[in-house]
Amino acid sequence: MKPITPEDLMGVDWRSLLVLEVLFIILIIICWFCTFNPPYLIYFFFVFLSIMWLFIELKYNWEDRKKVKKALKIALFLMVFDFVVENTGAYLGLWKVTGSVLQIGVVPIEVMLIAFFGGWAWALYLPKKYNKIHTFLDIVIFSVFGAVGEFLFVRHGFLVYLDGWTSTHAFIGYAATWVILHLLNYQFLEVG
Repeated sequence: MKPITPEDLMGVDWRSLLVLEVLFIILIIICWFCTFNPPYLIYFFFVFLSIMWLFIELKYNWEDRKKVKKALKIALFLMVFDFVVENTGAYLGLWKVTGSVLQIGVVPIEVMLIAFFGGWAWALYLPKKYNKIHTFLDIVIFSVFGAVGEFLFVRHGFLVYLDGWTSTHAFIGYAATWVILHLLNYQFLEVG
């Protein structure tokens, strides 16, 4: 294994990672203390936030058309991937989702929109050049906060874990998903 070099540390977008962490912590605090009545408001809240994040990232990346198109492909992949995983998990009796305005299979349409808009924004936020430390930290951040977010959704009754499924499983699932997304971004799709 190659040791970490100063160049690896310099290639990390520390500001973006820190801003992301602070925003996730604020969201956790909001979701911990707020109740959402009617329940689907929480989904619309997250759809709104993912669209706002996308607008911010598009503003900074609009001139790089290749990156925008590549990010759009990643967003479409994430939306379809999430759809398949959520429906498969529900079919296997691992979880069920409630509180949505409209579900396709078991997946709330709002979650599909969050995966699309948030996935597009996420792919735009990534550094253009691969950096193993940034990738590692990004995977850890999304895995931890994804699992905590699901814990809060369970707490509020929007998600029900069944048949022994736990937040640990959710953490592993998010980690695997983000590894796949990083591979897709840096290995399989043409880098702009």
